[in-house]
Amino acid sequence: MPYIGTDINYGNLAKQTGTGDGADTTPIAALTYTVPSSESILVFLDGVCQVPSTDFTATGTTLTFTTAPANGVAILVMFLGRSLDIGTPADNTVDETKLKDALIGDFSDVTVTAADTFLYGDATDSGNTKKDTVQGILDLAGSAGLNFISRVPITSSTATADFLTSFSSTYDNYMATWDICQPVDDNEPFCMKVAQGGSAVTGGYDRGQVGYTEAAATAHGGGAAHDLVYLTAGNVGNASVEEHTSGTVWIFNPLHTAPTSITHLTSFINASTNIVVVAGAWVMKSNSTAVTGIQFLYESGNILIGNFTLYGLAKS
Repeated sequence: MPYIGTDINYGNLAKQTGTGDGADTTPIAALTYTVPSSESILVFLDGVCQVPSTDFTATGTTLTFTTAPANGVAILVMFLGRSLDIGTPADNTVDETKLKDALIGDFSDVTVTAADTFLYGDATDSGNTKKDTVQGILDLAGSAGLNFISRVPITSSTATADFLTSFSSTYDNYMATWDICQPVDDNEPFCMKVAQGGSAVTGGYDRGQVGYTEAAATAHGGGAAHDLVYLTAGNVGNASVEEHTSGTVWIFNPLHTAPTSITHLTSFINASTNIVVVAGAWVMKSNSTAVTGIQFLYESGNILIGNFTLYGLAKS
C-alpha cells in the first residue's frame, strides 16, 4: 500500500524507549521530539504495534496510553516524518566559505541624497545596529566652525536676496557672503536690512565706516538713523562684468533684545572702474524685538546677478 503524507526521513528515523509500571498512562515523561498528532509516531508494547488514537494519543511531547502498560512491558516509540536535524552551528563557526557566492547582488549606481538612510553600529549601545540619514552625517561633519544654512543664487532681475527667518537659537552669530553682485541699474549703492518677525526693517541703523580706493584715497562715513545698512561707500556699476561687489558681513547675537552689531568687509568696482574696499561697523539700536534674519538689496532697483550664502557659527 502506498504511503500518503509527509515522506518518511529514512536516513534519520529516531526512536525512544520506556517501561510500563502497570499504573501510569504516561510512563514516558516527555517525548524526545515534538509531534503534531498521534499518527506521527509508531508505538510498540513488547513488539506489538498499538493503534493511534485508540490505544494511545500523542501531541507535542506528551504520549498518553488509553490503558497503563503492564509492569515491565517494553515500550518502543518510532518517530516518523521528522525534518532532518542538522543541528545548530556553534557560535563564531560559520565563515564566508560556507556562504553562497554572490549572496548579495551588485547595487545600482544612484545619486545620494540627504534623505537616504544607512545602517551603523552605535558605539554607546553595544550590539545595536541603527540607521540614520545622510543629512545626519553632514550635520555631524559640520558641527564645528561655520555651518552652511542656505544659499540664494540670483541670475536675473530680482528685488532682494532674502534670509528673513534664518536666525534661530542654534547659533549666536552669523556670517553672510555675496559675490559677483551687480545691479540692474547703474550707479547703485549695495545695502542690507535686518528682519524682525520675518519682515525687513527700514530705519534705525547707526554706522561708522572707512573706505580705501586703489589710489589709496580714504573715505570716512558715519551718522545715525539710516534707513539702510550701506555695504558700499559708493555706487556699484553695471556697465561691464568687472563692475560688481563681493564681501562678507557678520551679525552678532541677533536674537538678543538689545542693540544688534553688524560688521562688514566689502570690495566693489564703481561705474568709473575704480576698485574700492570698505570696512564698516553698524548697530541697530532700536531693536527691542529679536532679529530673525537679513535681506540684501540695492538702494533702488533690482539685483541683476549674485550669489548669497548664509552660515552659522557653531557655539562649541
